[in-house]
Amino acid sequence: MSIDDVVREFLIEGREHLARLERDLTRLRTVRTDAGALDSAFRALHSIKGACGFLPFERLEAAAHAGESLLVRLREGRARPHDRVVTKLMEVADDIRRGLSSIEAAGDDRASPATARPFLPMATMWRRLATMGVTLAARCGKQVRVSQTGGALKIDRDILLAVRDPLIQLVRNAVTHGIEPPAVRRSRGKPQGGVVRLTAARDPTHYRLSVSDDGVGLDRGGIRRAAVRQGLASAARAAAMADAELVRLLFEPGFSTADTVGRLSGRGAGLDIVRVGTARIGGRVTVRTREGRGTTFTIAIPRSA
Repeated sequence: MSIDDVVREFLIEGREHLARLERDLTRLRTVRTDAGALDSAFRALHSIKGACGFLPFERLEAAAHAGESLLVRLREGRARPHDRVVTKLMEVADDIRRGLSSIEAAGDDRASPATARPFLPMATMWRRLATMGVTLAARCGKQVRVSQTGGALKIDRDILLAVRDPLIQLVRNAVTHGIEPPAVRRSRGKPQGGVVRLTAARDPTHYRLSVSDDGVGLDRGGIRRAAVRQGLASAARAAAMADAELVRLLFEPGFSTADTVGRLSGRGAGLDIVRVGTARIGGRVTVRTREGRGTTFTIAIPRSA
């Protein structure tokens, strides 16, 4: 897949996310407490920001990040007055539209539906995710190697495009939350560079796409503390939660174990994108984790999706 193909798909999906964002903002202007519209707007902005990891569109990434910051104010009830914040969000949407138009005007959008192939090898996705993962790790001050398995597996192009945003978020999650900084890894007797593994396989009924890391594993204590801090459970209830319940919390809109919010993580939108995007094509997500050894997220998608 050439850079023109990547940019073309970025523009097509970017416009789709933008249209959804504008619908959500219109809804929020009239129904201030519409949690569904708020969560949907978060997913749209986070998807645009995540997709920028493939390409050097830093201004577009910054605009999406600024929009997320405004949405946090709405979510936490700190937006006063409400209408002014929604207006600023509309301005962010305008900035994103102008950014997409500038990219198109530069001659990068040579879309031609007739040239689309029905099936694509997973290698086209894995290569892009690997590049994004290594670049993101450098921005986080981490060292990461990305391994790829199953690149020869061919998947229906529409399915591959539908699962792109969830896979982006899983790689971002592995790098920003899973892999430890080099000094921490050394102190734990690990190689200072972490590994993210991308694996594609199929069985008679499903495609199975996995993103694994050899990092810290799920921080059960951190999840419990975040659940209490965000008012999702009492301290006693959180302490009694089994692993399956803790995993479900990770996919809740707005849920985050991060102590601080940065451009790369902390919004609590990433795994919500995984959940919604996977469900939209009839898939499901499973999680396996070992404390101190890492985590594997696997997306199972019906081959008939």
